[in-house]
Amino acid sequence: LSVSVSNSSCSNCSSVTITGTDSDGASSYGGSMSVAYVGAYTWSASYAASSISKSETSIARSCRVSVSNVPCFSCRASTVSKRGDASAANIYGGSLSVMYVGAHTLSESLESRGSSFSSSAATTALDISVSVNNAPCYDCSALISSTIVSNFGASAYGGSMSVVIFGAHTWSFSQGSNSISTSAATIASDVSVSVFHSPCSNCSALTSSGSYALGASAYGGSMSVVYIGAYTWSYSSEADSNSTSAATSVSDLSVSVSNSSCSYCSVFINSEVETFGASSYGGSMSVAYVGAYTWSYSYRASSSSSSDQTSISGVKVRISSAHCSNCSAFTKTVDESFGVESIGGSISAVYIGAYVYSFATGAIGSQSSSDCGSTRVYGLDVSISTSSFHQTRAFNRKHSLSACFLS
Repeated sequence: LSVSVSNSSCSNCSSVTITGTDSDGASSYGGSMSVAYVGAYTWSASYAASSISKSETSIARSCRVSVSNVPCFSCRASTVSKRGDASAANIYGGSLSVMYVGAHTLSESLESRGSSFSSSAATTALDISVSVNNAPCYDCSALISSTIVSNFGASAYGGSMSVVIFGAHTWSFSQGSNSISTSAATIASDVSVSVFHSPCSNCSALTSSGSYALGASAYGGSMSVVYIGAYTWSYSSEADSNSTSAATSVSDLSVSVSNSSCSYCSVFINSEVETFGASSYGGSMSVAYVGAYTWSYSYRASSSSSSDQTSISGVKVRISSAHCSNCSAFTKTVDESFGVESIGGSISAVYIGAYVYSFATGAIGSQSSSDCGSTRVYGLDVSISTSSFHQTRAFNRKHSLSACFLS
């Protein structure tokens, strides 16, 4: 696959989904343009019985994608549910979604005795080169909003741009019986990603909920450069919930960000009630995130969540002349928050490891279990040079059982 976009300016562009009730699986890929998307989209819903959704393997090999001389002004990608839930409705880049590889597999059953099962096969990316050159972004945003009700596993990646995402997004919801969600392995090898001369200002990645935020994270106020790993989410109201992610393996990955300063950018998660396993990464940018995200919740029974090992070898990350000012990573909850992180008020340079979350609020005898495989790193080289940070911060407000990291 070879794709090149050049000398194309974008202004006041938008990719918008607005619903009066629920927005189920209504994702947006770039407010101005989506350059390359590889993978199936499979959605199943039942109001009378069980629901099953399956996607087979997503493979990208020997791909070259480039974006050059594409300035973006006042672009946005948003999903707004006015009186319902935002469910698995992700946003990939407020202005640009450059390359996405992986299946979207969604299943929901609203029958009182119906179970839900969602399964994604492996995602493989081999010999991939992605470059973004001279793509400044100003006043761009990636927004997910459920005005009154909850956010069920809807995440935002990059207020201005999402450069590379490798990994399946697998989501399952059951109103009355068991819910099971599984993602197979994510494998990436010989991958090169570069962003050059792409400053950002007044950009934001935001998820906002009028009620609960459940597994709804945000990555990069200005840009999410590389995200590798499956996202596996499961919820059951009345019975057991189980979510499982297989291994994440990355080798020979090179990521470079240079001459791309950010000002007044933010990554923000807001919940008017409680937050469960929703985190923010990189007020200005999330450069490299490697690991599966596995989330499970049961309201009245047991919950279990597990992820296999995360392994990397030969990973090099270079960040230079990426000045950040007045940027923030912020998670705000009116009531309580559980399993919440805010990482990197300016830059989240490298994050390696699976995130495994399980929560159960069932009767006596119900159980909640999380099982996270090992994290193995062989040959990691990270450099940040000639980059200043001014008035940047990462914080959680009104939190418990939470973690806050500054970088």
